[in-house]
Amino acid sequence: MFELLLLPITLVLLLLILLAPLIFIYLFLRLSGAAFQMVGFSHWHATLAVFGSILGSLVDLPLTSIISSYPEWYLDFMSLFYSDVPAQFHPLILAVNLGGCIIPVLISAHLIFRHQVSMNKALLGVGIVAFARSENAGIGGNTATAVGERLRTVADSRQVLAITHLPQVASRAESHFTITKDPGRETAAASVTELEGESLIEEIRRMMGADSQDEAATRHARELVAANR
Repeated sequence: MFELLLLPITLVLLLLILLAPLIFIYLFLRLSGAAFQMVGFSHWHATLAVFGSILGSLVDLPLTSIISSYPEWYLDFMSLFYSDVPAQFHPLILAVNLGGCIIPVLISAHLIFRHQVSMNKALLGVGIVAFARSENAGIGGNTATAVGERLRTVADSRQVLAITHLPQVASRAESHFTITKDPGRETAAASVTELEGESLIEEIRRMMGADSQDEAATRHARELVAANR
């Protein structure tokens, strides 16, 4: 009797596993469409907004040609807040995503102009998103040291993977790796290299913004690494 029931049960479970992605997509589309309808969109416009955002996420609209340095006005402005603003970076093309940028902006503008969203709340939300920073942005000195010490304490009882540009944090790790990107080939490639000995000292010094001629920075990098061994 049990063997007779095993086959249909197995077939049902297999069918559910195969249909699970389709069920998930269906629920996502229905919930997204319902959310748009709740803020005043018709069923047709809601469907268009959902599919437009999904398909538009595959389209990037370039705004500039290849650039590799910041404009002078930006450097002058940022120098008011930071002393070591990098002037150049890896070549890139500045672009906006159709589904992730333009369509959401048009939807937001539509809601604002229809007075379904407060202008003050919209500006406040934009300000929060624009000036929100990651957990290691805007910190340094004693704060960065405290963050590194706390991560080291947590790592005593569990595994911690930290990605940081702060030498005070990086020096407290037991194992170090650097990730580099090579854009010089037809397809950009990233490589991961383990750092030990002098290569670790050089990377900590580089994170300080110093070069190999800076003996004080090299000495400080050695002290940071030695203090956490």
